[in-house]
Amino acid sequence: MQIFGTSISILPWDSDLDVQVSEPTIYYLAKYYNMSEFHYQLPGITDGRTYLLEINPNYTNSSVTDSLNVIDARWIDTETGLFIDISTVRKNWTAITEGVEGALMVKDKHHYNVWH
Repeated sequence: MQIFGTSISILPWDSDLDVQVSEPTIYYLAKYYNMSEFHYQLPGITDGRTYLLEINPNYTNSSVTDSLNVIDARWIDTETGLFIDISTVRKNWTAITEGVEGALMVKDKHHYNVWH
């Protein structure tokens, strides 16, 4: 899900939802919850739904050159197979050494700047 101003919409060229988490968060999820299943009772669904949190073994690799491992984790509906991609937002050390304060990046080459 991408947020543009005050509206929420799915990008027309993307077939799934994407969220981003901080680097400490992905390490925590990998350490304590990788391959864990979570069952939720949901209104209108008699038996509820089960979701799997799957962490990519390459989540610690922050390189943008590994194009096969840009997604660090997935939250998967075990019944339908639908999933949400989870990417890690990291400090962009290259930009920071060039004087760009608050530079962040994701392995899929998206860049962000955070001003304090």
